[in-house]
Amino acid sequence: MNPLHAQLKSATATLHDKTEKALFVEAIVSHQLSREQLTTILLAQYQFNWALEQAVQSIEVLRQEYQAHHRYKTDLLRADLAELGTPLPDEAPAWDIFSEAELFGACYVAEGSTLGGKIIRKHLTQSAQLNGLSFHYYSVYGTDVGPQWKLFLTFLDYHSQRLLPAEVVLGAQKSFHFLLQAVQEVRV
Repeated sequence: MNPLHAQLKSATATLHDKTEKALFVEAIVSHQLSREQLTTILLAQYQFNWALEQAVQSIEVLRQEYQAHHRYKTDLLRADLAELGTPLPDEAPAWDIFSEAELFGACYVAEGSTLGGKIIRKHLTQSAQLNGLSFHYYSVYGTDVGPQWKLFLTFLDYHSQRLLPAEVVLGAQKSFHFLLQAVQEVRV
């Protein structure tokens, strides 16, 4: 049987692609991303990460073993939004991911985004219209992105023995839907 992280990758591939498009991946890789588009991305990511960080506090294993406090990204997003002169949003889409298994799926999405973030940062730093920005969020974990991802996958697969895979997948799918809705609501 495939490890849970492989099942997640397969089950969320279409939503992952749709989310990448909504988050302006073509503009990013062509170095054409505007400050407004970057602001939209950061606001949507802020809403997602803030909601996730609040939710994982209720699950002991995520709070302790996952070391959630070392994986929080909202402070980085706040710093990026402040550089852009953008206030934090007052509201976010409704968060409906509460079970432990679904939260594991949401964490998979959040941690997976750090891999893409490393590549995205490289493109953003080459975009003249974004000169002078620090890209804190896209620098999460620094050079430890790969090791942190592998550590998370080991954690996920270890706990998969007691979690319902379908519920973990549902949490990941809900996470992508949340991000897609957030992008629509905060579009600058």
